[in-house]
Amino acid sequence: MDEWLKYEEEGSNAERDKEVSSQTDDRQGMLTGLVEQHSSIMYTDAGMNQTKKKAGVGIIAKDNNGRILATWSIPYSGARDAAELEAIAIRTALSKAIEKNMSSLLILSDCKAVVDRINVGCQGLNSLDMLIEDIRQLSRSFWKCSFFHIRREMNLCSHRLAKLAVNLVQETRWKQSFPVWLNKEAHNDFLAVASLL
Repeated sequence: MDEWLKYEEEGSNAERDKEVSSQTDDRQGMLTGLVEQHSSIMYTDAGMNQTKKKAGVGIIAKDNNGRILATWSIPYSGARDAAELEAIAIRTALSKAIEKNMSSLLILSDCKAVVDRINVGCQGLNSLDMLIEDIRQLSRSFWKCSFFHIRREMNLCSHRLAKLAVNLVQETRWKQSFPVWLNKEAHNDFLAVASLL
């Protein structure tokens, strides 16, 4: 009987591993298709310091070959919740992309809850729902605009820019010459995403 139970458990574990592997393959295939379909990619993240009651947004724009186009580190005052801050980061990225005349945009964020809400749509009157609606409206300004969730390990550069923003007084932007640490982190993020492609 013990042997049978062990056999059953091993079989169910193997089936679960196969299911997870299949889902990962599907997501990798989706990301590959999205990167190929868009000419510009923006990584976004938000950071917060509860003690200072300050927050910040980090955005990095790249072409679909991984070359950095521009980066932004933007401080926000007043504490908000993490999902709302991430929605602000995405909405800000869309505004920056419109200013840069981007036509086809892929937004990569490590906040799954917000990305899912953008992709599914939501209706409500709370501040997060209104931010999501703003994002959906702004996304119509592009010929093509997609939103995709990536793991934090693939989004370290915008995360670092968001943490930097918490300590800034005003927006900081780099567009042609980038600090060494920023180039290195952006390259590592691109390699992490490219390893899936």
